[in-house]
Amino acid sequence: MTFPLVAALLLTAQVSDGQRYERPIAPAGTGPQRLAVDAALMAGASPFTVVRRGGMNAWYVAEDGLADLRLYDRDGREVPHLLVYSLRVGGAGDGARTVPLQVERRASEPGRSRYHLQFPGARLPIVALQIDAGGDYVFRQASVTEPRFAVWHAEPAGLGHGMLVRDVRDEATASLHMSIQQPSQAELDLEIDDGSNPPLDVRGISGVLAELPWIYFEARGPTVARYGNRGTRVAYDLEAARQSIRIDRLPEARWAGPPRDVAPLPPALPSLAGAPIDTAPFRYARAIDEGAAGLAAVSLDAAALAHSAGPLRRFADVRIVDPSARQIPYVIEQRAEPLTLNLKAEPASGSARALQAAPGSVISVYRIHLPESRLPDATIVLTTTARVFQRRVQAGIERPVDRLHREPWFDVLATRDWQHSDPASTAPELALPLRYTTSADLTLTVDEGTNGALPISGVRLLLPLYRLRFYRPSEMTLRLMYGRDDLAAPTYDIALLASRVLGAPASDVAVGSEAPAPAVSGALVSPRTFWVLLALAVVVLLLVLVKLLREPADRPPS
Repeated sequence: MTFPLVAALLLTAQVSDGQRYERPIAPAGTGPQRLAVDAALMAGASPFTVVRRGGMNAWYVAEDGLADLRLYDRDGREVPHLLVYSLRVGGAGDGARTVPLQVERRASEPGRSRYHLQFPGARLPIVALQIDAGGDYVFRQASVTEPRFAVWHAEPAGLGHGMLVRDVRDEATASLHMSIQQPSQAELDLEIDDGSNPPLDVRGISGVLAELPWIYFEARGPTVARYGNRGTRVAYDLEAARQSIRIDRLPEARWAGPPRDVAPLPPALPSLAGAPIDTAPFRYARAIDEGAAGLAAVSLDAAALAHSAGPLRRFADVRIVDPSARQIPYVIEQRAEPLTLNLKAEPASGSARALQAAPGSVISVYRIHLPESRLPDATIVLTTTARVFQRRVQAGIERPVDRLHREPWFDVLATRDWQHSDPASTAPELALPLRYTTSADLTLTVDEGTNGALPISGVRLLLPLYRLRFYRPSEMTLRLMYGRDDLAAPTYDIALLASRVLGAPASDVAVGSEAPAPAVSGALVSPRTFWVLLALAVVVLLLVLVKLLREPADRPPS
């Protein structure tokens, strides 16, 4: 165990300032020196704010951060410190610093690539993304979003939009660079429009930091940094020396280890228990997988989207309840990437006249079974192994005879032309947007003309992806309930803390298979029995009325 770490362990018992983290520093001897601000420090301390400085040659500076930072020596005495920036000459600094990000590729529509980016912490002073990707020439549009609460749910909000450009003959464009606003969350989503190109070979993505200050202090020996209580900044008499400090000429101390928790975790949120609710009228109840107490997120699958009030009614009937039928507050989050389901296209025949081919030509008809009816607006994505072709593809629903149609007819929901003429490359996928429909059986037609049947090698259904973020109070059994027509959209107090809920990491939990909610115990009669009894009562009343009306005519004269 190194000496700075031993000093840190001894200091914990001497200093009680409510700080969350403690981190040892290895000074470069004694006297004036500087210490770098790194990502681990910024992830736990009070955040910086990015400010634009300069005129024509503007640059971005991280200011007003680390207000809760305190330094102590081995005896527990506070060591004064200052935040000092490097001297700029002609608007040029000492080079941009970057933070590597965790990158995960997500599902997306044809012609687009989506990447989920994870930062070490929220509100880092990031001003741009630096993308390490292959390819000699790149010319693609890209956009960056983060979840932000708006009205009734969190939705993707834009942080940046621009072109990713690279020309191997120009060294200035060797790296792909995209400017963004300072994020408020620890998670971002990057979307790249690939156009007619294959997806980029993304090897890594880094966040470019605004100009950061150095931590100036005068060491008396082993030193420890403490931070994490979001306290206010302290004004030291050391401020008098600021103008004489030449920060770039000082020896550099270094961090001697990672941050260490020295205080118990504060409660994630104050008590925000929801009101009790009668669970009997819900038509569906699903068990949420068990897990530890803390922030969790459950995704709404196709069944929940179809059988709940859905996004058009703000999921008004969706509730999370505990064993005592008390509501668990949540925040609805709409993700940038879609919910993807794999389907099958089965050959079929159609009776509608529009599905019959002209003499000498062929129309291939396929049946696609959607997981549910009454799904929200979605997209069907088709893939093929063919390389050279040109077809017109339609998706719709076969309707029976009705008041306006004397024979079965084909209700077209989407029409697209699909073609590819390069034998050496894979054909692009075809996207067919679908509006809200009440049918679970979709009919797909391919006008083959005088050609052979185009092979359909894959079918994907893309649905909007919604998640419920909630705090599990303890390791208790929770249920997801929906399917009720008499409820208004909930207004939980947790929405006031949406930025904290969205900025904290959440454990993904699954839900069990959908099943009807248990029947109401102790009910007097079932709905069916009620209506049968009511009909019988009406018949009896009619018979009595008829008998009363006939009595005067049958009575003999007096």
